[in-house]
Amino acid sequence: MIRKWLIVEWVDWPIVSIEPAMIAEWRDEQLDEGAAGTTVKNPMNLLSKVFRIARTEWGIRVDNPVNGVARPRSGPGREAFLQSTEEKALLAECENGPWPLKWCTRAALLTAMRAGEIRRLEWKYIDLVNGVVHLPKTKNGERRDVPLVLPGALELFVEMAEKIARRDDGYIFGHPDKTGAEGGYTATMLTSAFANAVDRAAKADESFATLNSDLRFHDLRHVATTRLAPLHRDALDLSKTTGHKTLSVLARYYNEAPAARAARLRKVAKAMETA
Repeated sequence: MIRKWLIVEWVDWPIVSIEPAMIAEWRDEQLDEGAAGTTVKNPMNLLSKVFRIARTEWGIRVDNPVNGVARPRSGPGREAFLQSTEEKALLAECENGPWPLKWCTRAALLTAMRAGEIRRLEWKYIDLVNGVVHLPKTKNGERRDVPLVLPGALELFVEMAEKIARRDDGYIFGHPDKTGAEGGYTATMLTSAFANAVDRAAKADESFATLNSDLRFHDLRHVATTRLAPLHRDALDLSKTTGHKTLSVLARYYNEAPAARAARLRKVAKAMETA
């Protein structure tokens, strides 16, 4: 989000010269180019926070030019469904991508970890004895322990330990803050490789193309969260595994397929009739 502001023409101007009309113009340009409401709103909120901290904590007497500028409405949350046949098609294409892709994709589907959390995995935080992945720092700044409870999750990390060569820096896939040339594994490297795999899967499988041609790596977090839900006591218990800060956000990631939900409710109704 910071990079979005570093490329505007007035980035080097004195802060007192930044006016609300300039922020509004930037907002409208982004929307005209097809950016989603949330994609525009979040950088505006970040910029507003910068000005607020500058005034309240750094002692800089400046008005906040973002105040009063209307934020665009957020669009409906994304939903992601991945049936077994479609998952097989995707994983088959991930096998044909750069070597980390298949491991990262499988890890996402089996743990609901974020892409950044997976890229930052270190061997010293993988507890194969107890079946837990320790995340010392997550997106929200908190640590989290991810239990390997979905079928195949623990086996995946055992396989990784056996087949992936150990790096001197301890990272599994590469340093998350360095470029590929420097031995790192960047967010762009992962998302680009995944997008290419999705394109190949869409060309090879008609069913996949119909339902998942716009699948993103982050959508796997939706799929895994939905699969993890039945294993947990309640939503609060689930949030401890997935790392969602609020139940309203968690609800957006629980995407039970309509047919599956109807079948589940019919099963409950039938059980009540026979009770």
